[in-house]
Amino acid sequence: MFCNFNHLFFCSLLSIKLLNAVRIVGLFPQYDNTSVRILRYYPNDAWTFHARALFRAAISLANRYEITIDKQPITGTLIETSGEGNGFTELDLLCRETKKTGQADIVGIVGPSTSTKSRFLGTFAAHIGIPMMSYAATNAELDDPIFYPTFYRIVPSDLLLAEAIVELFENFNWTTCTLIFTKDDYGYGGLKILLEKYHLNISIKERLIFDPRFDKFNANMNETLRKSQSQIILVWANENHSRKIVQRAIDEGLLDSSFVWLMTNKVHINLPSVQDAQKLDGFLAVLPIIDPSSTGDINEDLQKEAFDIWLNSSEDESYYPRDDSLIDPYAIYAFDAVWSLIIALNKSAHDGQIPSMNMSTHCFDNQLINKDKYEMYLKNSKLWGISGMVEFRKNESNDRISSASYELVNIQSTEYVHIAVWRSNDKKWVDFNRSRIIWRINDSSSVPVDYPQLKGEFVRIMVIEAPPFVIVCDRNSSLHSDWCLRPLETINPNFSISGFVADFIRRLQETSEFTFSIEIAEPSQSYNSVVSLLSRSNRNYDMILSNVRITSERLLNVAYSVPFHEEPFQVITRYNSEIPITLFSCFYPFTWSVWMTILALIVYSGVLIYFFEYPNQKIENGGSCVKSVFLGVCRALCSVFSVNTDIRLTTNPSRLTVLGLYALGIILIATYTANLSSVLTLNRGRPISGIDDIKNGRVPFSRVGIVANSAVPDYYIQNVLSDYRPLSSPEEIYPRLLDRTIDAAIWDASVLKFKIDREYCNQLSVVGSEFFRSSIGIVIPEKWPFKKDLDVRVSKMREEGKLDQLRVDWLESTQCSSSDIAGKFNNQNKQLSLDIVSGLFLSFLILTAIAFIIHLWYNRSTIMHICWQIVKRCKVFIEPITKKTYRVQ
Repeated sequence: MFCNFNHLFFCSLLSIKLLNAVRIVGLFPQYDNTSVRILRYYPNDAWTFHARALFRAAISLANRYEITIDKQPITGTLIETSGEGNGFTELDLLCRETKKTGQADIVGIVGPSTSTKSRFLGTFAAHIGIPMMSYAATNAELDDPIFYPTFYRIVPSDLLLAEAIVELFENFNWTTCTLIFTKDDYGYGGLKILLEKYHLNISIKERLIFDPRFDKFNANMNETLRKSQSQIILVWANENHSRKIVQRAIDEGLLDSSFVWLMTNKVHINLPSVQDAQKLDGFLAVLPIIDPSSTGDINEDLQKEAFDIWLNSSEDESYYPRDDSLIDPYAIYAFDAVWSLIIALNKSAHDGQIPSMNMSTHCFDNQLINKDKYEMYLKNSKLWGISGMVEFRKNESNDRISSASYELVNIQSTEYVHIAVWRSNDKKWVDFNRSRIIWRINDSSSVPVDYPQLKGEFVRIMVIEAPPFVIVCDRNSSLHSDWCLRPLETINPNFSISGFVADFIRRLQETSEFTFSIEIAEPSQSYNSVVSLLSRSNRNYDMILSNVRITSERLLNVAYSVPFHEEPFQVITRYNSEIPITLFSCFYPFTWSVWMTILALIVYSGVLIYFFEYPNQKIENGGSCVKSVFLGVCRALCSVFSVNTDIRLTTNPSRLTVLGLYALGIILIATYTANLSSVLTLNRGRPISGIDDIKNGRVPFSRVGIVANSAVPDYYIQNVLSDYRPLSSPEEIYPRLLDRTIDAAIWDASVLKFKIDREYCNQLSVVGSEFFRSSIGIVIPEKWPFKKDLDVRVSKMREEGKLDQLRVDWLESTQCSSSDIAGKFNNQNKQLSLDIVSGLFLSFLILTAIAFIIHLWYNRSTIMHICWQIVKRCKVFIEPITKKTYRVQ
């Protein structure tokens, strides 16, 4: 009985002794012991082994410094946790640990390693009042001191990581990315920061969510990355998940020269060969580092002692890295987390208050008591740790006050090459060495752009015939062959295209270095139906090029490049020339050549009548020949205008000449009257002068032609009326005007002028001023990955003046002159020209020739007598000369 009493008494004393003993629990993920031994320097999970070693070193160092609580040493307990999960397993392990008999009270928790588990355990720790020090949970929402009052963070928050990444994007002139993040608090936390705080700095074009529980993505990885409008891939995942994501990228063949990979953690892939390992060359990573200039002076003495304890540990010595700089920063943070708890416990014990756990049968009913001093010292911690100054402002945030630093590294031949350092107190990257970066994308030595480029891509182009934008050239026909300058081949060997678009494609291809194929849309297809082809998921084209306007309705289904041309509408109608009313408008029915011919004929007839009448007229004394000729001209003029005169004609040739003049005058007067009436009627009845006449109803709305399923109906319905004559295609405009089915139509000004200039120069005309100038762009699918590169190329062509040159070559060149000159030509066609009446004048000349022959017949005796007299005079003149010649001989 006495022995039993002594045994109970000893146990009672032991329990009283352990009553004031305390311990700190560390939660660390499991690790592969074999991988740590084989890959000693950079194993996949080396960071967790380093953290364990320094956790034990901190407990051992406390014992070396003889830091005790009520003369009891502070102990530490390591709890292995799974790499995945939501924290429920860790909570169960903690509860089991608290129920173990004969163990010291748990007064602090170091860990867990993920933000998801920290969120779950943070509420439990707050409920029972136990401090929880984080060495790896970086989710920004954990800094809330209201929701997580007992949570403390040694590691920098993701807010600083996001800021460093944004600064890096600005340094590289990047504004977009494709974000791959994990389906956990760490991944969603990064997404939330980028969307809420930095959405103006970085535009996330595509999101890909990786579920580590099932090792799969929420969408097809290859398809998502290939169609993304950004070639910068930002992977927001922890080290283990990053390894899985990159391995999937290797399996999908995505580690080519199409992307820039930027990681937020290290990537360790055990690849079988050097060639496979080189696939990671060019990767960038932003990693936390211990930088004394940012975090404050490092306690080198404490660091040396901690590393010595690790190095001299029989359990951990073989895993010590070859260089202190290779110790993972998360392990450094884990040491300072433990050391902060130890210092706070030591100060609280010196003040006579030792925290202890009030145990209960249920884990959630446990409560840490006597903790006021302990909490006060934690909240006001200010100590020099091996990661720098450790200080909190618990009333503001759970985060550490001191600044943080990140390092940009570039993977080259499985090594991490230092590129630059970012310090939160400077808010910028310093010591930047860009020349050391290896860029896999396009094998470029310069910083790549963040958007996918057309270089090397195959582009399928559809064009819509619309001269002068797209001129279709048929190899089997000579029609319009003179239009086909510098043609481009199409997929149909019998057809090629020329025009503005052909030259535009050629110059765009020269700058972008892409390959392409061209297909011509069927003439029966409307503009809207062709545009809708790009809205299909199984589309067969990448671009549509022609005079396709950018409209609000089309933008609901497709996208456009930046405009390459501004095109107005104009009204086309049958040509109906307008003659201005002037002082000489009365002469308009005949051309000036006709008038001059009439005048010449009158003078000619007057001279001829004088000649015919001269032998039978008595010349009054004091008269002259000029007066007689003048009288003849007056007689001819009166005859032309059918006016009676008192001048009597005595010869038949004169009468015949006057008869011809009467006939000529009757025809000319009738023609003049008819032509003048026609001109005045047409000039008075001109139907339309522009779009305002259509709006005002001067043309029946049912006789206004509008091409259906194009951009014109949208304008017409909104600005005029919904009543119009629908046309199936632009080519139908011209025959419908000519056969008078419609009186006017509306279409693109450049197309109308080109067609009139080449085919309808004397028949149709554009009237009024141009109106409703709108943009024409390249039609592309929504979210087409190469849109930005296309926009840059088109804008550059505009800046270099290439688009202006194309506009001059195709949209401003004319063959039928201008519409004004064409109008003048048409006006002249309405005048009676000399070639039309030349037969009439020729008939009159023949008639006068007959009259002249008759005159010669009537005066043949006189003429013969005159001729005989001339012969006799010649003989008289010649005979003396002949005789003189004989005498000389």
